[in-house]
Amino acid sequence: MRGSAREVSQVVDWLRDTPYSHRVVIAGNHDFCLDPQDDDYSPEAEAALQRECIYLRDSSVVLFDSVKIYGSPVTPEFHSMAFNVARGSDIEQVWSSIPEDTDILLTHGPPLGHGDLVYNGIRAGCADLLKRVSQVRPAYHVFGHIHEAYGVTTDGYTAFVNAACCNLRYFLEHQPLVFEFAVVEPQQRQQASLDEQLESGLSLGN
Repeated sequence: MRGSAREVSQVVDWLRDTPYSHRVVIAGNHDFCLDPQDDDYSPEAEAALQRECIYLRDSSVVLFDSVKIYGSPVTPEFHSMAFNVARGSDIEQVWSSIPEDTDILLTHGPPLGHGDLVYNGIRAGCADLLKRVSQVRPAYHVFGHIHEAYGVTTDGYTAFVNAACCNLRYFLEHQPLVFEFAVVEPQQRQQASLDEQLESGLSLGN
């Protein structure tokens, strides 16, 4: 429940044995040993994670020369957990760092209205995150945090994927969610963007 260095080491061992060419990972609100602001922060645990995967902490990576992934562990402040940031201007500033050209967004917590319905009927998502996602319009926004809201929704532009694997009692219950993302060469992407503008009737003149 407090994301110890030992537990991170176990995750690293598991990741090492998975048959994938890339493993992109973010932390979450229980990962105190990965939060530089916490007394339990362990640089060694973070370094071990970085050796076996691509660890994102409010940062991006571009894979296959065209797929840009941005990851953040931040969630709105709740019970003094790891990577908590106060709602309002503080967390809005965090989300403003999400690049405009992000294809896949990874955050620990959900935006307001998507995969955020808590068992008691309250929506726990972040309104400022939703605002930024609506500006960036990534193809996929993947998150967890609200275990009971597992599943996929969409706003017509972005697929919102709550991929929480555990139930409310922290027992493994949900199947992994898998999706395909087409890898497009940079020059093809530029042409596709131009074609889309032409088809939509937008003026490309002076």
